[in-house]
Amino acid sequence: MNALSQDSSKSDSVLVNRIQRDITEEIFRAIKFPRWRTLREIFSPLFQRPTRYFSQLIAATDQKIAAAGLAPAVRQLLSR
Repeated sequence: MNALSQDSSKSDSVLVNRIQRDITEEIFRAIKFPRWRTLREIFSPLFQRPTRYFSQLIAATDQKIAAAGLAPAVRQLLSR
């Protein structure tokens, strides 16, 4: 693996983590969950698998848009 692909992989991981964190926060806001950190840390694992999958899907779509454009990215997204 060269340095460029390592940087890309690292940025992909950062993007996935950021999307996942934002989605989880949005879920808590939507259900009007208290802002208590400890309580959120206890319940966050309930959302981990689905939000991780969705975040990876969105990050991959974002990469595809950057590489090939919107139409191929949408085709790939809809084929999943």
